[in-house]
Amino acid sequence: MQQIVPFKSTDDALVILDNGGHFFNLATKANDGIVTKAELGKVAGVYADKQQMSVFLSMSVLDLTPVAREQVLYSLSPELKTAFEQYYPIFLTPAQAATQAEVSSSAVMTGVPRRIDAKSEFKGFIMIPIFAGSVMTMSMIPIIDRYDVYEIYDEQTSDTFFVAHTHGKEKLPETKLQLGGVIKEFKPNKADGAGYVKFLEAFYYREL
Repeated sequence: MQQIVPFKSTDDALVILDNGGHFFNLATKANDGIVTKAELGKVAGVYADKQQMSVFLSMSVLDLTPVAREQVLYSLSPELKTAFEQYYPIFLTPAQAATQAEVSSSAVMTGVPRRIDAKSEFKGFIMIPIFAGSVMTMSMIPIIDRYDVYEIYDEQTSDTFFVAHTHGKEKLPETKLQLGGVIKEFKPNKADGAGYVKFLEAFYYREL
């Protein structure tokens, strides 16, 4: 889980984004006025996931003026501009997410997270791919085996929505946050026939 510190100006954004990428990105040049996938990926902490990069960028430019935001987006390579438009997240409260969030879509959610103890009665299972040579099969594992799971609370309505991020040392603070990621789903109880429940797999957060 990566904390986002929003850009304060166009210059601030471009100094960070137009960085030349990693040392092995030989075709990418720093400070050339064009932000490439390699450069955005370096800051966003990913190599190839354009959806995750788009979530990172959308949250990073939120504090900019409309003019400054357009200047930053104008600097994106054609490939990144297309990805940014394709994966631009929907901004939701937990109350809105229940009806408006679509599986596999990008989302940014605002609320207060409260962690669910792995030893609690919370039960949920996710599908993961298992490879045996070139053959892929799907297997169900407990969601808590892979993620730290939270409920995020809507301060105005008290509605909740599940949020999860891969296990790590840092836990989310129980204060008002914006969380950005991708909508996924889990099965509440492997033994019964209940349908799937949506959750936000969060990659980034910012404090409000």
